[in-house]
Amino acid sequence: MAIEIFNRTEEKYLLTERQAGRLLDMSEGHLTPDPYCQDGRMYLVENVYYDTARDDLISRAIEKNIFRQKLRLRSYGIPGPETIVFLEIKKKYEGIGNKRRTGMSLRMAEDYLLDGKCPDPDTPGINALVLEEIDYMRTSCSLIPKTMITYERQAWFSADDPGLRLTFDRNILAREDELYLTAGPGGRPLLPKGKVLFELKAEEAVPVWLVKAMDQMKIWPVTFSKYAQEYLTRDPETLRDCV
Repeated sequence: MAIEIFNRTEEKYLLTERQAGRLLDMSEGHLTPDPYCQDGRMYLVENVYYDTARDDLISRAIEKNIFRQKLRLRSYGIPGPETIVFLEIKKKYEGIGNKRRTGMSLRMAEDYLLDGKCPDPDTPGINALVLEEIDYMRTSCSLIPKTMITYERQAWFSADDPGLRLTFDRNILAREDELYLTAGPGGRPLLPKGKVLFELKAEEAVPVWLVKAMDQMKIWPVTFSKYAQEYLTRDPETLRDCV
């Protein structure tokens, strides 16, 4: 069944390329690549974010509401009509993130999101409960496609704790037109030149070896949201390093 449910804390860090390479070197023997990151290769992640016409969801997130939520359509690589993509709800409450997602073909996802044709919940690979939650959020909030964000990612899991995930995102681009996954990457950059967005996602405590490595390199967390950064930088003159 194409469903993944995550409950975890997430910390984000802005690194230089040198820091990212050194952190990976210091993590050797502790990590295993995720299925898309064989041999450490970067892979393309594409996302279309949905919001109200007045950007209510991202506005509430920026205001640091205790409860925040997002809806997005995600693909790994540029998809074709029958490629499996993922509809995801991300929620955060008191610092704990929850992600629920279900997979379906791009054709089915676009029929649903653009034309309102809800997929048959009995379709193989679709979880009816997650789809029902997504449909309620989409219709009750009158959500429409607002933003396309793409990036190149490297990702690893801890060899000892599958709930620990490390991701390194580069070439983060955003735009407000051509809001469909088949268009591929493009848009304005959201990171300063030469920076890498490192995300540490943990269900349990962060292991001592990683804490020591990050402390030795003086890697400190920042507050950064790709979608919030896109929203705040739609005027290039307001570009910020982090939000």
